[in-house]
Amino acid sequence: MSPLFLYAERKVIVMAAQPVHIDINQQIQDWKKARYGRQVRSANVEALTELQNQMNGAVDYLVEKGETVDQAAKDVQLVRQEAQGAVDHANEITEEYKQYADTKLAETTEQRQLAETAKEEADESALLSESWAHGGTGTRPGEDTNNSEYHSQQSKTQADRAKDEADRASQYSQITAPDFYLDIETGALYQKGGAGVDFVVADAILYWKIVA
Repeated sequence: MSPLFLYAERKVIVMAAQPVHIDINQQIQDWKKARYGRQVRSANVEALTELQNQMNGAVDYLVEKGETVDQAAKDVQLVRQEAQGAVDHANEITEEYKQYADTKLAETTEQRQLAETAKEEADESALLSESWAHGGTGTRPGEDTNNSEYHSQQSKTQADRAKDEADRASQYSQITAPDFYLDIETGALYQKGGAGVDFVVADAILYWKIVA
């Protein structure tokens, strides 16, 4: 902020001599001593001249004193005007800074609200992503059985089951049915040929199993 200066022009005035009490005592004494008409006239002239000079000096002093007072009043008025101008300028600057501060405060508040909104949306997105990825957030109905991890586990289980079925089918495809022969005279049962399967008799019961 620029400094504010007050300046008032000052005029130098040469003042007239301050008047004193009118003193024509000497002229009065000369007038009293005058005996002849010429002396009387001379005394009168001197007395009146001195009276005129002192009166004129007093008038000049009063006139100049009045001019000085008028100039001082003008100077005071000028200083007041300049001071008021400085105050008005300071108020304008203060108002500008206040408007600037209010604008910045509003912008900061808006940016903070936008940041908070963005954070809330990011948190919601992260929570929803967690729900679809693993479940367990309580944000979606049935999310524990409808998420990527669950479906991945289900897919793995199905894949493992499919592999087991494929391996079993492969074993079954290698089985060759055997031929049986029963000796009626001896009651013996004979197996001939066959692959991938074995038969066992235990307690008069015939069991079979796949041979790896």
